[in-house]
Amino acid sequence: MTFKHIPILLILVFITSCTKKPEVFRVSVIQGKEKKKILYEPKVSFTSITDSIYYYYSEDDYQKFATDILASPTVYKSDKFILKIILRTYGMANRSEYEFVLRSYSKDFKIIDSYNLGGNVGEVYCDAWIDSQLVIHTRCDNGTTTAATIDEYGNFILNE
Repeated sequence: MTFKHIPILLILVFITSCTKKPEVFRVSVIQGKEKKKILYEPKVSFTSITDSIYYYYSEDDYQKFATDILASPTVYKSDKFILKIILRTYGMANRSEYEFVLRSYSKDFKIIDSYNLGGNVGEVYCDAWIDSQLVIHTRCDNGTTTAATIDEYGNFILNE
């Protein structure tokens, strides 16, 4: 390599270091014409899962909980853990609430840790995203922002 290639190399390093990190997953709350909408990317197919509470109640009592629980395919995989998104939908009298939970599992599918990613539970609406460096960013409409990381073992660590 000659000295004339060094400026080109430095420009390429600068450009790649300044580019936005690709996201693993994003939840966004968007104001629609009549109400707020929850959007997520990438579009994944969530599959219904049965919560363990199902086995302890009658069918009628279980339906009173009015909660659907769905799981995404694996959104991230390492040699020590996998990440999935759990989507909980709560049917309220006048609206639905959505909660996206990031959950890490060991290779033998035991839960390592869970982290509330975003949604519209209660009166607070939160956008959230996970970047390719496994940093979780959350921004809520009440002004709250948080950042957390996922360590090499699948634990969620809140950055202070």
